[in-house]
Parts: sequence; C-alpha cells; structure tokens
Amino acid sequence: MRLLFLPVLIAASAFAQVKQPEPPLTLGVLTAGLQDPVVIDVPSLTKEVLARGIDFDLSPQELAALLTAAAKGKRTPDQVAALIAACQENCQKCRARFLKPLSLDELLAMLKRGHDNDILLQEVKARRVKDLDVSDGTANVLRAYGASEELVAFLIPDEKVPTIPLDGYNTLELKHAEDYDPSAPEGWLKVIAEIPAKSTSEFVFKHNALFARPFNGGEPRTLGAYMNKPAPRNIPVERLELNSNLQSAEVSGDEKKNGGFLRIGKGKPKDENAKDAPVLEASYLTADSDGRNAFQIRLTNKQNSPQQYSFTIRWRVLAAPKSPAAAPAKLVPAKK
Repeated sequence: MRLLFLPVLIAASAFAQVKQPEPPLTLGVLTAGLQDPVVIDVPSLTKEVLARGIDFDLSPQELAALLTAAAKGKRTPDQVAALIAACQENCQKCRARFLKPLSLDELLAMLKRGHDNDILLQEVKARRVKDLDVSDGTANVLRAYGASEELVAFLIPDEKVPTIPLDGYNTLELKHAEDYDPSAPEGWLKVIAEIPAKSTSEFVFKHNALFARPFNGGEPRTLGAYMNKPAPRNIPVERLELNSNLQSAEVSGDEKKNGGFLRIGKGKPKDENAKDAPVLEASYLTADSDGRNAFQIRLTNKQNSPQQYSFTIRWRVLAAPKSPAAAPAKLVPAKK
C-alpha cells in the first residue's frame, strides 16, 4: 500500500516546488517604476517584463504614458527603448492585434508603400486576408499594385478560381479524381456520357469546369466526369501534346475514379462497324481574354438508339515548342 501512494506523494511534492507564475505587469506598475529612479532601475523593470509580460495593449495612449513617466524619472533613451521593445515582444494583446486578418485595402496599402514582397508574404501567411474574392479580377488587382506571383498564387490559388459559365452551354458536375494534383506533369479529363441517337454532342473543358450542349440532335446526359488537374493556361498550341481515347459500353467504378487509359487513339472501339462507329474529335482552343485555354470535344453517335461512351483526353505541356505541322488543329466553336 505504501508503494502505491509513493508516486502520488512525489508528484505532489514536485508540484509544490514549482514556482507559481506571477501576474503580468500593469501599466500603473510600470509608469510608477519609471517615475521613481530611487526605487528601481529600468533594466530591472525590463527583466520583470520579460519574465512576466504585460496585461495591457501597447497602443499610442499607453506608449505616451510610458514615455511621460520615463521623462519624469529622467531615464536614458536607450534603456527606455529596451523596455518598450520588451513590452512589444511580451504583449499578448499586441500579438492578437498584430495577427488579426488583414483586409484587402490594408494589403493594397502595404503594396503601394513598397513593402518587401518576401516579408509581406510571411505576414500574409501568418495573418491571412479576410473577405478575399478568389477571382482573376482580384489577382490582377494585386499584380497591378506590385504583388509578386508567389504572393498572388498564395492568396488566389489558380485552381480555385471559378470559371465563368459559357453562354449556350450547360455546366456539368466535374469531380476531382483520387490522384488530383494541380502540379501533375500530365493532365487528363474523363467523361462518361449517354449520347442521344443520331446526334453529336459538344463538350468544353475550361480551367476547372466542364460544359456541354447538343451540337446537333438531342441533349447529352453525363453519367460522370473527373479530372486530375485544371486545363492549361496561357500555353500555346505548339507546346501541347494532346491524345484522346474513346470507349463504348459502361465503365467500371475504378475506371471512373482513376481515369484509366485502356488504349490511346481516335475514333471507334474495335467492336463497332466502321459505318456506325462513334466519332470523337478533341481539339485545343487558344486562350481567351483571361488567358484560359480550353479543350473542345465533339462526340457523334451514329446509332439509332442512345449509346453510353467513355472518352478521355490527356495532355502534356512540352518544354519546347513543336513544329506547327505537328500541332493539334483548332476547332472554331459552332454557332447555334
């Protein structure tokens, strides 16, 4: 029994030996000490501040009170400066005030004053920016005020910028694949859709959104769409390698999620007759006014009944431009 109580007694004894923290210094204690050089010197006050902290905010009003008290006590400027620096470092209310989120106006004012972008990025990472509209417009405003691309990318991640809906198209649900990675060296889009009989459907994949419309015939029905990264931006056609893949019949759940490539090619599955084979055309569109490139896909069902197809496009940005003859052709969006 004595052995059972021994750890408890040791713990209680150790707790009793730990010195309980003293309360933070008040503004009144510091001003009184600064005014009376006989009772205490400034370095001793500074030491107490470092050990105990302060319980007041270091606003202009409090700073004025400290400086006024220091002047009455005829304290030396260097010692007073060290005391104020210690107060700033150990002021909990100051830290809370300094770490509250920035507003966009505050950030733009800092950029206008020419603040160092690297230091400003560290502050933004610590404080964040409240009520920030994640859009190309906001990103362009930041650039106009001199923000670095690293700062812009941190505040306005390109992959999260909403895509403006295309006029005349339906916006489809587009999910992230399990291996979604905006920095992936190769990108792919996989769509499982039901195409009405004797019709051509058109799909446009732009940035992080997928749109569709009937090119001729009935409305396509999308059964699932997945991407592993957003579509390219400001990439000329000469630097893009594009492949397409078409399959008929239903696709397994794993293939839907992972966008597996059973074979790369253009045209029809092997089990189709040539005259009835579906036709897949995948093209790369030049960038629009906001710098967004897009993929345009047209899928034709020649059968007399609706058919389910799975198509995939895969692209890779090349380090060097290829010859114009090898570049994928650009389709002009059809007019309704």
